[in-house]
Amino acid sequence: MPAGQGKNRMLVSVNDMATLYECPSREIWQCRILTSERICIGRAVQQIIEPRTYCVRYLVVYNPERQCRLLLPASLVQDAEPDSIICNISAQTAVHLQPYTVPLSREMEVLVHQAAGCRPYWADTEGIQPVL
Repeated sequence: MPAGQGKNRMLVSVNDMATLYECPSREIWQCRILTSERICIGRAVQQIIEPRTYCVRYLVVYNPERQCRLLLPASLVQDAEPDSIICNISAQTAVHLQPYTVPLSREMEVLVHQAAGCRPYWADTEGIQPVL
């Protein structure tokens, strides 16, 4: 059954290869996203998952100052508190996070990871076969 129908109706593909999907999450909806200095850079509005690996790859963060949604690599999440997600990113680095646009190309993903100063998730998972 194609994404968008049946039990997966909440998933929306965001890349041309249909490996990443936007997925709403009540657990993180409107949580404050905090830098390592505890500065709020916005609120979580979505997550982007890779179903074949059962991993969250990005948080989509609405930044009111820039009035746009930003992509934050999920690998930067360090801790969580009630209503807050603490990330391993400085406020100085966070200002360089890339706006989120669809479709999400691999080139944009590279820019996102470079701006965030972290290793891309695919560098650790290439060659891993999905569990069937």
